[in-house]
Amino acid sequence: MFITAKLVFEHYIPEQLTKGMWFKQKIKDVIYGKIYEYDRIYELNHIPQDMDTWVQANGYPVKPRIMTIEANPDRYSTTLAKAEEIGWWDEGPHVEELRDIELKDFNIILSDFDGEIQIDVEESVITSADGTEEEEIVIPIIYANKCTLRMPMEEEDYDEEYDDYEDMDWEDDEPEEDSAGYTISDRYNPDDYETE
Repeated sequence: MFITAKLVFEHYIPEQLTKGMWFKQKIKDVIYGKIYEYDRIYELNHIPQDMDTWVQANGYPVKPRIMTIEANPDRYSTTLAKAEEIGWWDEGPHVEELRDIELKDFNIILSDFDGEIQIDVEESVITSADGTEEEEIVIPIIYANKCTLRMPMEEEDYDEEYDDYEDMDWEDDEPEEDSAGYTISDRYNPDDYETE
């Protein structure tokens, strides 16, 4: 089962900068007079000569983390998946295989969904030590050391999209009968086209 969670990027301090590290920048777009602000992640493709100058201008590198979204503002969010567990990407019902999540997927989640993402989990019930209280928790399903993620969507939407894709039958587009009242068997007779 998929639940909605929050994709966040947290800074860390490395000993030195290396190619492939990710950095976060604020983007401000104006579309039809409305201002949109969101984060964008980009990859370091060269090693700066002066690490301190680079960090002052661009900040420290970041790593992704998937956190719970709590309805109660007094409860702390908990970590569902750390950077090393992220992850497989589920494209949808039209693609049978999972693939590794890519930087472009993260950027779509940040810009189009405000960091909301869905993660595949299973529910579990834990009981307190004295056996009096039970609490439901969710645990990410880990496959080959990675969790499965996808874009936010309602489960019903996902199922309907899958059903529509599976039930495509182009013959259903043919009307039962035409405006003159003839059916497809009236219009086509294989014996009319046989040759000796």
